[in-house]
Amino acid sequence: MATKSLGVARTETKLTVAPVGPVVFRRLVGLVVGIIALLLSTVLPEVQSATSQACVLVLAWAGCAIVCWRGASGVGGASTAYVAVFGVFHTGLVLAFALGGDSALVGGGDNRWISSELVNPAIVAVCAAFTGLTLGTIVGALLPRTRALSIEGPVKSPPRIDQAGGIAVVLGLILVGKALLDGGGIGVLFSGYGQFLEAVSGDGMFGYGVVLLGMGTAFLVSSGGRARQCGWWVMLGIAVVGLPLGMRGTILFPLTVLIVIEAKSRRLPLLPFLGLGYLALASISVLRQTRVDGIGGLLSGGWTDFLPLHGLAEMGYSLYPTVVVQNWMASGLEPMNGITYFAPLVRFVEGIFLGGAPAAESDYRLFNVEVANRVGQIGGSPVAEGLRNGGMVGMVILMTIIGLLIAYVDRLPNSPFYSAVTAIVLLPLLIGVRNSFAPTLSQWMIGGLLLLLAAGLRTAQTKERGIRGV
Repeated sequence: MATKSLGVARTETKLTVAPVGPVVFRRLVGLVVGIIALLLSTVLPEVQSATSQACVLVLAWAGCAIVCWRGASGVGGASTAYVAVFGVFHTGLVLAFALGGDSALVGGGDNRWISSELVNPAIVAVCAAFTGLTLGTIVGALLPRTRALSIEGPVKSPPRIDQAGGIAVVLGLILVGKALLDGGGIGVLFSGYGQFLEAVSGDGMFGYGVVLLGMGTAFLVSSGGRARQCGWWVMLGIAVVGLPLGMRGTILFPLTVLIVIEAKSRRLPLLPFLGLGYLALASISVLRQTRVDGIGGLLSGGWTDFLPLHGLAEMGYSLYPTVVVQNWMASGLEPMNGITYFAPLVRFVEGIFLGGAPAAESDYRLFNVEVANRVGQIGGSPVAEGLRNGGMVGMVILMTIIGLLIAYVDRLPNSPFYSAVTAIVLLPLLIGVRNSFAPTLSQWMIGGLLLLLAAGLRTAQTKERGIRGV
């Protein structure tokens, strides 16, 4: 509406506020819930009940899950899947202890730390980690979507993701088979998880073999058609061999990636997966017997321990590295200032240009080495390693970056190429939920080489068809 005052025309404009969409509102709610959980974790008494600890962790987990949920993918969204895995490994033990008491402490060794004052700082750190994941997811959702490359169209042939996946599976089987043979033969598979790890721990090729198998199956499933079916059969074979041995991560992480890839083309409902999760946790409670006694653990009656609570507790022991590192830092240990993330690359440069790197088994720039030498083989955690490098601030920055990366791959187009990229980014991050970051860079490089192989196979076949057409 225009009005005149002293001969000067003045236009009055009415400001309007755009309505907040349901997705934005949901993310705001999730962020607020997570912040409330973080604040509660810092103001509760030093020695609090297991119930209050569990409630705070579950509240932080729920807030992050609310933000990460994508209706188009359902339970199979990359962010949703990562938060689910991260949450189980970092809240499972406290939740199981709150519900089941001492009977849930199924791990070996002295478990008194779970009810000591050492747990509270770790719970604050995990709540802060969920907040970091939430912030990263929100920022990642604001990034522009990636447009499909022209190589996915009908004019140019796409990279041979299927063939590269098949080659990766074959190479992975060769490396794993060689490690088994060098470690004592096929009988190692029936000896229990501890003896199995001892047999293959000296062979670094076993880890590379497992990664190749995981990425190979993901490449096959990404390709669709018969290759997809082949990928799922390979995953089933890995599960049949690995689950009785107690190799949970070897099965869980690649399987999660396959579910995320499938969710790019179809929505996966929540309720059926909750039922499958219940059965999976119950199975883990049974299979923990084989981690100690091998297949004989089941035959001696271990199959009767079909308790999801115990499975949740066993997976939740990834909280312990955070407890340990918090105690180190509180005692005055100097932070590593990020070196553990790049230590393998630094060691490589030292070996090539500086006359050699220190022995790996004594190089504390490798987070897993420091943990193993100071405490033992208790695994790792991005929360623990983030604290070791830069305290609470450094850890939150790390988790924000992880949330941003996963939110990015969540928005990639549905095609064989981008599904393979999703697997390359997501699988190492999932593996890192219970391990150190050291292998992640090399695992990403392996994935990149597989993509180059797929492109090279396409180029070679295109040239071959061109020659035949001459």
